[in-house]
Amino acid sequence: MAIIPDDSDLATRRSTAVIRFVEGAGGTQLEQLTTLFKRHESEGVRTFLIDLDGVSYISSTALATLVQLRKKADKEGYDFQLINVSHHIHEILRTTRLLKFFFGDEA
Repeated sequence: MAIIPDDSDLATRRSTAVIRFVEGAGGTQLEQLTTLFKRHESEGVRTFLIDLDGVSYISSTALATLVQLRKKADKEGYDFQLINVSHHIHEILRTTRLLKFFFGDEA
């Protein structure tokens, strides 16, 4: 299973987009995440909060997508944060040595 964006739970407040993820399967949903990111970027959003509440598993493909979006955000000077990260996902990020990449010195 992979994490997928739930477009119905998308909230945009001024220059912040909160995208809630749920567990599920399919690369199409990861493409939707990239599309949502680009759409909100073009609308002036400069802060992206990726809500992982309730996500207990993340595929390598989903993780790679998040890494790609984080790199783009860093390059463009946007804020990109993972929020509501479970202990299990936190451990996956630590094991893959991505904890500091996503959380900086807070890791």
